[in-house]
Amino acid sequence: MLIEAPLKVNLSLKIVGKLKNGYHELRSLFHSIRIFDEIQVDLTEEKGIKISCNLPEVPVDNKNTVFKAAKLVIDNCTSYSGGLDIKIQKVVFPGTGLGAGSSDAGAVLYVLQKEFGLEDKKILEIAGKIGADVPFCFLAVREWNDYKRRISGKIEGIGDKIDLQEPLKGHFVILIPENSSISTPDAFNNFDIIADYANVSKEYPRLGYNDFERILDQNQLNKVNTAKEILRCSGAEFALMTGSGSSIVGYFKKKPDIIKKNIQEFLVLAEKD
Repeated sequence: MLIEAPLKVNLSLKIVGKLKNGYHELRSLFHSIRIFDEIQVDLTEEKGIKISCNLPEVPVDNKNTVFKAAKLVIDNCTSYSGGLDIKIQKVVFPGTGLGAGSSDAGAVLYVLQKEFGLEDKKILEIAGKIGADVPFCFLAVREWNDYKRRISGKIEGIGDKIDLQEPLKGHFVILIPENSSISTPDAFNNFDIIADYANVSKEYPRLGYNDFERILDQNQLNKVNTAKEILRCSGAEFALMTGSGSSIVGYFKKKPDIIKKNIQEFLVLAEKD
């Protein structure tokens, strides 16, 4: 079964606390977008989980979220004795803050739910064990592949509390600095150094705000500000770095001309019509 796995952007992101288990509490607005990885999932008679990917830097072993999703379902939810062959066609390299790994895992969960008839509650429980934004990404995968609709949600806790919202209408454009990726664990560790969790407000931040922009080094900040200026000058209602970086997303009410431009030092991704 071939599945489109929509990428995810943060239209706002605030870190409001750190739990004893090391996870961080968020207030964020997630939005799925019409830019996709493609995931082919096939059941095989031969045991084991085989993964292949078009990008050599993506792990194809038990470090991959796709592997974790498949193994958790097979080991805990079924009596299935065969294996899986999973092919990943990625649209962008890792470390861009677009939730691609989580969306890919969500695509595998979507397929296996259909194959084995699993309930939502169980699938969402497994999704939460893989990563904080995998539950949302699973819902986004299902909504897109079943109905060709995007979803949006207010996110609290570690990503496990999802309040679905009416998605924004319009277009999203992503600018990704060349040769730039940011480790999410490193980003959280760096934020902990400057955070004052005891006094932080638990209110949702405004659209276009991202706490992670506060910890960028000067070179990273220059790239982000350049990208935001390009997007705003092209008509974006707002622009911000998404996730822990390195991508910058702009929201446009109308399809922008920026899609046609060749922008030096940035990879441009634009939503499909």
